[in-house]
Amino acid sequence: MRKGWKKWHQLHGVLNIGLALVLLLVLFVLSTRIVWRVDLNKSSLYALSPRSIALLNQLERPIELTVLFQDEHMLFEDLNSLLQEYQSASQMIRINWVDPVKDRAETEALAVAYALREAQVLVLDDGDQQRIIRAAQMMDVEPVEGVDRYQLVGFRGEQMISNAMMELMEGKRPKVYFLQGHGELMLTVDGGMRSISELRSMLQRRAIDCEPLTIRGNVPIPADADAVVVAGPAQRLSSGAVEALERYLNRSGRLLILQDALRESGLEPMMRRWGVATQPGIVMDPEKTLRGREVNVERFGDHPICRGLNSVVQLLLPSAMLPASSRGVVEEADQYSVSPLLMSSDLSWLEVSVQNGMASFNEMSGDLRGPLPMGLAVERGGEQGLDVEIASSRLVVLGDSDFISNDHLMGANGDFFLRCTEWLVNRDQVIDVAPRLVSEVRLPLNPSIMRSLFGWSVVGLPLLVVIIGCVMGWRRRC
Repeated sequence: MRKGWKKWHQLHGVLNIGLALVLLLVLFVLSTRIVWRVDLNKSSLYALSPRSIALLNQLERPIELTVLFQDEHMLFEDLNSLLQEYQSASQMIRINWVDPVKDRAETEALAVAYALREAQVLVLDDGDQQRIIRAAQMMDVEPVEGVDRYQLVGFRGEQMISNAMMELMEGKRPKVYFLQGHGELMLTVDGGMRSISELRSMLQRRAIDCEPLTIRGNVPIPADADAVVVAGPAQRLSSGAVEALERYLNRSGRLLILQDALRESGLEPMMRRWGVATQPGIVMDPEKTLRGREVNVERFGDHPICRGLNSVVQLLLPSAMLPASSRGVVEEADQYSVSPLLMSSDLSWLEVSVQNGMASFNEMSGDLRGPLPMGLAVERGGEQGLDVEIASSRLVVLGDSDFISNDHLMGANGDFFLRCTEWLVNRDQVIDVAPRLVSEVRLPLNPSIMRSLFGWSVVGLPLLVVIIGCVMGWRRRC
């Protein structure tokens, strides 16, 4: 009986070991095919944004990322963690790490292949095109007070990598022309208070090229224009310029108009034909202002431009942009859709008699009660036939231009303008990735805390071990 029980016990042990090995094998196979990632970092410094994930899902061919970084570089760990997220999110991402000091032969080959003149770069290659991102483009730094060095305060890795991928997918950089010659905002730094040089830099970081545009006579808009911006003209546009813009818009063009209050640009009849009616006056919103001049917009329309926008856009003395009736303007088969973008609060109104002292709502003088739209997006056309796809025409009209100047580029002002521009150039899947803020974690080790740590580590822990030993010895004797 005992001998049979012993054999059964041995068989039971063998079966348990066999089942454990099978279970380990199953877990191993599943772990190679199913990856479950959990971000335990409170700040989610490396978690990809939904828009970057959407971009990765659209990749049709692999992209190889060659990382030419030294281990000692300040961005090495951040970049390593971020690229792991890209690789986990898409099988189209392939990463090749090269140390410029240890891998000299491969570094020289890369320098020749991509015309590199420096290390600490990230190269994206899809087989046909390449994009190079330098370390300085991926970080925001600021000087340390009292020390001759800089510290990292922002990591732009995801923003730069996702933008470079979008460039590779599009095959070219969109080009946006800014109309000049009528007192518009200027792209150059020497434009004074009317300069938008900072906004130009923001557009270039989004892989969008900006060029000035002067229209003379009946010269058409350049054929390579992906969009045209008319930013706050102080003078009326000539009839030839208006006709050129309207012809461009009618041919599936993309136009962004920033029209300041109490100014006539000459574009009003064209805008009305496209469903936008301008009204003389200034939008007053006492609920959303501190100084009486600005309107802090927190109410946005249901449009791709505004989707996910949860910050404040600050407009300065804006005008109202009202939807116009489309009856008799365009043919029934070519109707346009008009969507509000920026809305004032319920307590706002359009002040028409702004020259008569204090602003107050007076319906008898023609004031309009809010909420009022201060920005509209218009889209018309767009068809897909058997062999050809006809792009739609898109128009965005905003009731202020000063909000994008260098002096007022705050809050979500730049972000909102970028969203408008990217919608116009067919980037409906907008890459809107803000730099991740890098904060230093410091322990406040004052003398009192230092004494407590010394007491616990030198006296407390050894004493605790002695006490536990005494208790265990006493229990064994008992």
